[in-house]
Amino acid sequence: MQPVRDLLTSAWKSTGQPINDNILDGEMVGLTYSVNSIYKGRRSGSFLCVADKSNITILPQVHSKKLIINDADKTCKGVTVITGSGQELNLYATREVVVSQGVFESPKLLMLSGIGPSAELKKHHIPTIVNNPHVSQHLLDHPGVPFVLRVKDGFGMDDYVLHKGTPHNNQAIQSYQNNHGGPLGSGFLEMVGFPELTSIWRWTPSTARLRPRTAIKTHSARTASLTLSSTSSVFSEAHSSDTIPHQARATT
Repeated sequence: MQPVRDLLTSAWKSTGQPINDNILDGEMVGLTYSVNSIYKGRRSGSFLCVADKSNITILPQVHSKKLIINDADKTCKGVTVITGSGQELNLYATREVVVSQGVFESPKLLMLSGIGPSAELKKHHIPTIVNNPHVSQHLLDHPGVPFVLRVKDGFGMDDYVLHKGTPHNNQAIQSYQNNHGGPLGSGFLEMVGFPELTSIWRWTPSTARLRPRTAIKTHSARTASLTLSSTSSVFSEAHSSDTIPHQARATT
């Protein structure tokens, strides 16, 4: 896919937009490589870090019900889980408990365990162990408005990856079978571009519309991402520079 990346980089530079080697830190403007968990043409995952480790036991198809907390010293001792058959198991830790269930399930588990805003816990008849008003708060939205642009026939990767049995598809399969190379060794998300839009768009509160060739203000898209896909479509998203807090409520 290097020829495609080279062409996109050249086209991007011709617009005067910058190249950004690290889009994760600092200013989120510029063209950057997409981060994929692919090594030598093979997708890798977090499970590889724990595969064949004798000191790690993974229980599939279980759901966390609540943390086991010592009322006296407010120390978490373990967790109660529900298996696929409905059985409840109490699992105790010898050293520490790490809560890592994602942006929604982590605060949910804390609140079900009595850790969170006391007023919210009271609504669901959950006894408060630790009154922490920040649990389940401050969620940052990542709004996007995707739109798809069709590229000219022959410039996409459809015949290589989507249309089975075509000469290009057979060639791609053979390349991957040989050394995990070729188009099928790609994550199909090669580069992401965030062009600076403040010089061309403006937020107008009276009409609530983005108008071209002016400047963007509060609550409008400061940057947009242009994602290069290896199929016959190019995906683009407009992202908001502001965040909209939401509240994750505990359920019983």
